[in-house]
Parts: sequence; structure tokens; C-alpha cells
Amino acid sequence: MIILIVLGSLLAVVAVIVILFYVKGPFVGFPGSRTADGSRAVSDGGVKIAGWNGEVDPTEVKAGMSIRDARLSQEGDSLHATTGPAVAYWMNGANASGDYTVKATF
Repeated sequence: MIILIVLGSLLAVVAVIVILFYVKGPFVGFPGSRTADGSRAVSDGGVKIAGWNGEVDPTEVKAGMSIRDARLSQEGDSLHATTGPAVAYWMNGANASGDYTVKATF
């Protein structure tokens, strides 16, 4: 009898966790999970450089974010990426060769 009560309680706890996972998505810290504070849109967003493309992470799209919520711009010879949501930028047909340096400030 006690075994049935323990198994029933365990099944109830697992059911609650499954329901929370289904309703809220993966918990913070797991792959594909939302961030603890959520993404914030930047002002004057979008890809501001001709020939460049960008795409927002699918998880961010589900949260209602778009490429207009992040910004890629150019100032002189420097590219500036200001992100709210997670985003990837690329230029079609661009190939790097030889020695080059990548710098970032976080």
C-alpha cells in the first residue's frame, strides 16, 4: 500500500514537471531555454549595411522578436552589432582568406 502511495506521488510530481515544461518551455539554463530576463529590442534596429543579411534565433522568433529588434551597422571600417535577441549576420559570397583579426567588446 505504501509503495502505491509513493509511486502515485512520484507520478504526480513528474506530471507537474512535464506540464510546466510544456507550458513555459525549457527551464532557464538548458539548451533552447529562454534567458532569465528575456531579450530586449534595440532602437532603430535592422540590417543597415547593403549586402548583409541577418536572421534571429528560432527561439527568439517564438518569443515575438525579429531582425528589426537587433541592429548591424557600419562606422568607418568597423561593423557594429547591437543585439537584443540572439542573431546571426552574414554576407552572401563573402570569403575570408589569409591573416585577419576579429575583435569584440562585451
